[in-house]
Amino acid sequence: MLADQKKIYAAINIGTLKVKSLFAYFEGDEMTPLFQSNNLTCFGCGMFEHGNQILDENLAATIKEILLLKEKVKEYNCQIVRLFATHALRDAANQKAVVDKIKERTGYEVEIIGPKEEGELYFRAAVSDLPAHQNFVIADIGGGSCQILIGDKDRLVSDYSFKTGALFLHESFTTDPHNAQSLTSEQDLQKMREYLIKEYSILPVNLGFPLIYGSSNIIDLMKTLKIPLEPYPDSHDHPYKVQAAYLSNFISEIIKFPYQTREEKYPFQTGYMWGVDKSFLNITTLAERFASPYILPSNANIVQGFLYKIKAEIDNKIIDS
Repeated sequence: MLADQKKIYAAINIGTLKVKSLFAYFEGDEMTPLFQSNNLTCFGCGMFEHGNQILDENLAATIKEILLLKEKVKEYNCQIVRLFATHALRDAANQKAVVDKIKERTGYEVEIIGPKEEGELYFRAAVSDLPAHQNFVIADIGGGSCQILIGDKDRLVSDYSFKTGALFLHESFTTDPHNAQSLTSEQDLQKMREYLIKEYSILPVNLGFPLIYGSSNIIDLMKTLKIPLEPYPDSHDHPYKVQAAYLSNFISEIIKFPYQTREEKYPFQTGYMWGVDKSFLNITTLAERFASPYILPSNANIVQGFLYKIKAEIDNKIIDS
């Protein structure tokens, strides 16, 4: 049977920094992707400094991206489409007005998921082809929040959510966060590190488990930055491992450059280099706490987990009817 004769599922995620999408069909439990996107709209940028309000210009950019994806939904003839949001909209003081505006402009209802479900969805996406009976720590570092998940391929044992995302750190601890000519200083990094250590003090220590670092495009990011990667033969989805020391070394180098210069020096995704040092600081702090022997960069993302959720809900309805 051809792909266009199958039931096509579409999931769209409004995150703090990016809108992500994945269109796919299923054969049994096996997912076959047809289209995916991962575009910066800065949905939650500036909200921490403006009374937790989603700013009009960032909402407009996000709606524009959703409308582009709506055209893709028609192109791929997606029968089931779900739009969901995570940390930024979950915390937004103007949440109802934003949800209503998105519905008015796009026709899509927005589902807002809690931190526990957010972690569970990412866990499902990240562990799909990991070795059985081996424990991992998984860190999904977003713009606003960070989900920490501990378990193996068959079972999520512990999950935590922290307000420690890269955008939150950038806007909370740097002197002039929106000035393209400003810098993150050593003093800024030290304040962030102290904050992270305090926030993560409730986590178990010295587990010795490998640490998976996501989400969405971290393998691609590390290749662009020329971070030294070693083969990891036990997973198709996570084919590389990296030592935390290489990330620490990169932090020391990139903070020498103003944000605009970073963007020019490391062309990856517009706006990404502003927060890369904060993401790397986050993951190296966690690797130290857990005594992780290595880090597995991951391109897995929460949208994959959400598609599995949609499929399971539909299958259960069919069984119950």
